[in-house]
Amino acid sequence: SNINKDKIRPQREYMLAHNWAINRMSQVTTLLPASIGNMAPSRQKVDRMLRLNGHRFQEELERLEGKTEMGLKVFWEVENIYQYLTSVHRELAEYRDSIYGNPGGPSHQEKMALGEMFGAGLERDREDHTMGVMDTLGPYCYEIVEAEDPYGEKMVMNLACLVDRDLKRYKQGVEEVARALDKNFSLVPSGPFAPYNFIRIPVSLD
Repeated sequence: SNINKDKIRPQREYMLAHNWAINRMSQVTTLLPASIGNMAPSRQKVDRMLRLNGHRFQEELERLEGKTEMGLKVFWEVENIYQYLTSVHRELAEYRDSIYGNPGGPSHQEKMALGEMFGAGLERDREDHTMGVMDTLGPYCYEIVEAEDPYGEKMVMNLACLVDRDLKRYKQGVEEVARALDKNFSLVPSGPFAPYNFIRIPVSLD
């Protein structure tokens, strides 16, 4: 639609309406979702973009037919992530005990080194667990990607999965992942969503 502004503010009411429309449409048909707030200088530019990319849009629609996107977040379900990591990584616990056992306690450099060891261990565990979950879930999905970087120390991974719209096989895969992880982890599924993370057509409206 036409607009008389140079920018569109991402107001909550607009974003909710946009998201509602996209999700309702994706439940009944295949679509290529666009982010809210895309602007073109003229209708002619939009027409030109559609003409130039029509065949590519058709190919994407055929590739995504009958599919939807599901999200899966995994968290460490522990009270203290630092204590948990030191309980599963002996070298981290040994270094902590050695520097805090010194007369006068650890130096600033030693505390920094311990923090770096903790951060490195956290990232290694995230990578290992993410690879394991993706390997387990892979046979139940067409594609899996890491949707966003984990936020907060207790998030292990944030995945987006392209799956059949009926979700039957995907749910079986999530159940297998749950069996593979122990009580120190929790799974938070979400969706279905339009396949934002699986669109492969960069489009310019300039």
